[in-house]
Amino acid sequence: LLVTAALVNPGDKVLVGDPSYPCNRQFLAGYGADVELVPTTAASRFQLDAALVQAHWSEAVRGLMIASPGNPTGTSVPLEELSAI
Repeated sequence: LLVTAALVNPGDKVLVGDPSYPCNRQFLAGYGADVELVPTTAASRFQLDAALVQAHWSEAVRGLMIASPGNPTGTSVPLEELSAI
């Protein structure tokens, strides 16, 4: 929450994997972020991966939130994939 407060400005577009911990998007929205939920699937372990980030990235995006391990799925992002992101 403190990192969100320090880094997010009103109007910043932030990518968040979906499904995800519902409070994460509320934390972002509470500081004025425009949250874009990015649908994930079992193929990506219900996590953002480099391909999903690239497909949803635009000039308006200011950041992304990665939770690893994720809630509610309990999956984590492999180190190689995290590096690629």
